[in-house]
Amino acid sequence: MSNITLDRSGSSVTAEPGALSVSLADVNVTFEAVRQSQLGLRFLASRVQEVHALSDISFELEAGQALGLIGHNGAGKSTLMRAIAGLIPVSSGQILVRSQPQLLGVRAALIGKLSGWRNVELGLLANGVAPSQLDEVGAEVADFTRLGATLELQVRTYSTGMRARLAFAIATAATPEILLMDEALAVGDQTFKQWSLERMREMRSRTGTIVLATHSLGEIEQTCDRVLWLESGRIVEMGTPSDVLGGYRSWVQKQRRNNS
Repeated sequence: MSNITLDRSGSSVTAEPGALSVSLADVNVTFEAVRQSQLGLRFLASRVQEVHALSDISFELEAGQALGLIGHNGAGKSTLMRAIAGLIPVSSGQILVRSQPQLLGVRAALIGKLSGWRNVELGLLANGVAPSQLDEVGAEVADFTRLGATLELQVRTYSTGMRARLAFAIATAATPEILLMDEALAVGDQTFKQWSLERMREMRSRTGTIVLATHSLGEIEQTCDRVLWLESGRIVEMGTPSDVLGGYRSWVQKQRRNNS
């Protein structure tokens, strides 16, 4: 793993397919939470409790691979992606990445008081697009969003779906080597979802590594060549979609029967 480096300059790093892109070794993430005891409305006591969000997570991804993360709400998918992106520290273990991962979520940061066009400009600059390329790349982003004249309005006037379109288009315009997508395709109409899937397949052809957390197993089947099933912060199974998704679907159906 000595050949894995983290480029924090924001510049693009091109890796040949098969080159190691992401490596996690025995990663643990532990939070401290305050638990309060009550009897009805009467407060009794409080104590600090450790919450194990991720436990002993190990896997590797090569350039050009797409990994789908599955598991019920609270399984640890978002925590894992935030740890890979460097947004939260690990309690133990090691995460090595070839370049700075870019995290894209439904609530991706956009500046509400600025127009869509201004957000495009600032987002592309932050993602390493050269000023001389802003007009060309910005036009491609605008075309992909299909937002038209709405880009002239302040982003705070946008619907959730419109914000998701804009954030996705900005994040994927420069083709980061490592893109982390947290439910990024969960918002928007079916046409936009199809555009997004096509964009992801295009990115994979340019050897970008993608990690996609979603409850849509169909998106994973169309996009990913590997699947990681998480529950309670632990790996249940990892393999190809055909290896993992059948067992996961059976597990989900069993949980629904038990809760009905």
